Amino acid sequence: TPPSRPGIESIEISNNGVDYVTSAIGFKYNEAMHISSAVPASGVEQGQTKVLLLGTGFINSTSLLCRFGEVVVPISAYFNDTHIMCNSPAHAAGDVCLDVSNNGVDFTSDCIRYTYYEGPWVESISPQHGPLSGETLVTINGKRLNGTSTYCKFGESKIVTATSSSYGVAECRSPPHSAGYVAIEISHNGIDFSTSGVQFLFTGSAVVTGIYPSSGSESGGTNVTISGNDFMQKGLLQCIFDKN
Repeated sequence: TPPSRPGIESIEISNNGVDYVTSAIGFKYNEAMHISSAVPASGVEQGQTKVLLLGTGFINSTSLLCRFGEVVVPISAYFNDTHIMCNSPAHAAGDVCLDVSNNGVDFTSDCIRYTYYEGPWVESISPQHGPLSGETLVTINGKRLNGTSTYCKFGESKIVTATSSSYGVAECRSPPHSAGYVAIEISHNGIDFSTSGVQFLFTGSAVVTGIYPSSGSESGGTNVTISGNDFMQKGLLQCIFDKN
C-alpha cells in the first residue's frame, strides 16, 4: 500500500492500466502504532510470562498480535489503545525483539528488547523456621539465584526483595506471616517464581517461664533445665547465657 492519512480509501482495479473499476470493499488506514516499553522485560525460557506492553495505536481485534523474535502469539488481554498484555511463548535463553501488529501482517519495528533466562532453583534454606513477626534473615542455597533483580516469595503472596544474591546463594528477610509452613521461591522479575517447594515454618517465638537451677559455678558446666513454650525440636535450638 502507498502511504496515506488514517481513514478508509476505495480500491480501484485495472487490467490494462487505463480502465479502472472501483471495488465495493474499502481499505482502512490506521494510525501508526508503536510500543515504548514492556513490563517485565524478561522471563523464563518456559514462557507464559504475563508481559504488559505500553504504547500507542492498539486496536482491539483478533488481528492484534505480539511477536517475540520470530514467534507470533495473540494478545491475552486488551485494556485500551495504550495498554495490552501478551503471554510470552517458550524460547531459548537470550535476547529477542518484541513487536506488535494490528493486522497480523505489519509489525512495528520498535524492537523492544525482551530477555529469556533459565529460571532459578532453590535447594535448601537456613534457618528453616522463624517467628510470626518476620525479620528472620534466611540464607537460600540453589542455582541461578543471581539476576538483575532477585525476589523471594514466602507462601502465595508475601514477596520481598533479596538483601543479597550470587549464583548459588541469596539472602532474604522473612515478612510477617501467620503460623504454618510455606514454600520459599525465587524470581528475577517478580512474576515467574521457582517451583522448588522448599518449606519454611512460621511459628510463635520461644518464651522462657523458668530455669532450674537458677545459679551455678563461674567455671560453667551446670546442666540447666529451661521451662517455657514454643521450643522447636530442631538442631538449631540454642541457649545464650551472655548477650555479649
